[in-house]
Amino acid sequence: MRFVNIILRSWLGFMFVYSASLKLLNYGQAEISVRRYDILPKNVAKAAGLLLPWIELATSFSLLLGRLPLLGSLLGIGLGGSFAYGATKVLQREVQVPCGCTSNDAELVNKTTVIRGLTIAASSLLLLQERDRNQNPLPPLLLAGGTLFALTPAMLEILRITQHRKFMRAREKWREARLRELTQHLESDFIDEENWRSRADDIKRMIDTNRAPDAENT
Repeated sequence: MRFVNIILRSWLGFMFVYSASLKLLNYGQAEISVRRYDILPKNVAKAAGLLLPWIELATSFSLLLGRLPLLGSLLGIGLGGSFAYGATKVLQREVQVPCGCTSNDAELVNKTTVIRGLTIAASSLLLLQERDRNQNPLPPLLLAGGTLFALTPAMLEILRITQHRKFMRAREKWREARLRELTQHLESDFIDEENWRSRADDIKRMIDTNRAPDAENT
């Protein structure tokens, strides 16, 4: 039974670390994701979306570190049940709504979303059945490796965002340099055009001056 306990705590804990870390990277999107389900009033949905990643983190810390395991299990049941309920309502309306599990718009709510929510709730319920309320933290190696693995997508996303910002800054600098170069070129062309016009006027005056005596002689 201890082995099952470790498996369930590891799966739930690291999954919530993974989910919460990605939600926090797109914190504003988390609130929008909850509102899209169109179940809660707007203000309640906004508050729920902003609190959701922190609740997931609290649940993961409780399960992984063995602190307040009763609270962690209850939070897991609540989260899993709410996920399944929200997904079921969306499927009943037959509308396409992003899952929002990781604040990613690519994954839409489907039957798998419902099954995942029910599995989370059922696993948390099994942990709630444990008689030992003073659970120890997971083995250090498992805790460190699992946390690193769960945070890898978030770290890769941070790297992607950083690289994108560097690219955009470099692109903006290139555009500014090109704009300065083009401006200087246009100014140079304008000066050359003015010089050309002035020279053309001089030539025209010279031609008119040379033609005048001939006209008088005729």
